[in-house]
Amino acid sequence: MVRFRDQVRETAGLWNTVGFNDDTRAFCSIPARHDLNHRVDADWLAGLVARHIISIDDAHLMARACAYNLVRKTYHFDRLNVTSGNGTHGSNGTDAAHSRGTFSSEATV
Repeated sequence: MVRFRDQVRETAGLWNTVGFNDDTRAFCSIPARHDLNHRVDADWLAGLVARHIISIDDAHLMARACAYNLVRKTYHFDRLNVTSGNGTHGSNGTDAAHSRGTFSSEATV
């Protein structure tokens, strides 16, 4: 995992990654897999700080981006309106805007 981080982030950079995409069918293992991913990211960032490549403040910012911000931005979670009672949920419990392929908060049923 560390080798993968070094190779991908050397070429793509941190800001062009999404975080951790998990396609496992073993639902119970997802939290452990995400925890391991966050620990590997933290270790990678700590190595950059130890080598004086980035500051500790930048490492905190980058850790937050790896674990939260990049995923929200990439999958448009900040624009998706999922508040219950606003008329955007479909009858089958899914978000109607998502099922139509649009993620705009203005989308209604």
